[in-house]
Amino acid sequence: MTENPVFRKELLTRFRLRTGSGLRRSAVMTGALLLVLHWLFLRALMDRPPTVSPDHYRDTWTWIVALQYLAICLMTPGIAANAFTQEREQQTWDMLVITRLTSAEIVLGKWLARLLPSLALLAICFPLTALSAALSFDFRLDRSIALSLESPDFRVVRTVVTLREFAGTYLVMLATAVFYTTFGLYLSHRAHRTSYALIGAYTVVIGGFFLSTTLLFLAVWSFSNRSVPEHFLLYWVNPLYLFSHAISPEDLEDTLYVLAGAGAYLAASAALLWHIILRLRNATRPGITPHARTSG
Repeated sequence: MTENPVFRKELLTRFRLRTGSGLRRSAVMTGALLLVLHWLFLRALMDRPPTVSPDHYRDTWTWIVALQYLAICLMTPGIAANAFTQEREQQTWDMLVITRLTSAEIVLGKWLARLLPSLALLAICFPLTALSAALSFDFRLDRSIALSLESPDFRVVRTVVTLREFAGTYLVMLATAVFYTTFGLYLSHRAHRTSYALIGAYTVVIGGFFLSTTLLFLAVWSFSNRSVPEHFLLYWVNPLYLFSHAISPEDLEDTLYVLAGAGAYLAASAALLWHIILRLRNATRPGITPHARTSG
């Protein structure tokens, strides 16, 4: 994929990368800033006074992953929404589709370049989340109790970030980043202007996935005398609902639903990518006019 010219072009134009000493200076300065920020945060995290509550590290972990997830939900659709429309607005689309690049190379090159910021965010924050999760284990307690999800001591269990919670949370964040990037790419492929794709992306993400499912949940909660079927499938479309069960699953059934929700996000992403590739392949067949290519 690194040899894909579309991917390389997207990186150069999207992140304003340049070769030479300027790029090296920027990389060194960015790396130094990240190291300083990590050092300051880790120092504050590990300097635990005796009066801090046992769930101090779990709360820190929860805040870190919640901020990452919020950033992914808000920035990812917008990053991908101009992938194709920008080419059309700059009148470079026809030159791109008449090259020897296949439809899959064009689509996957743009998709991976737009997914990269989310992956970079997860990679940069991973040391912080991993350390706060590791420090959540209180070694003064009996480890057989601290590691047991079935422990009757609920307060002890909630202070520990278990491997199931850690892995499930990262799976949901990754699946959400993949799906929203793909969805933004799909709207950019279908729309004729970047503004239309942006409006459509945030309308569906915020209005559809967040607000509509939340209102549905409240309606069911109201009309069912506040007795809500927790595992109603439509609720799991709501990213916040899925994420909340990933960071704190109540039982094994919760974990299975989290896996199903993340799997549905990934399956929908694969279907949308395949749909874009097929449409682009059909639009660039011999005999199709440039105008038809642009509208496809």
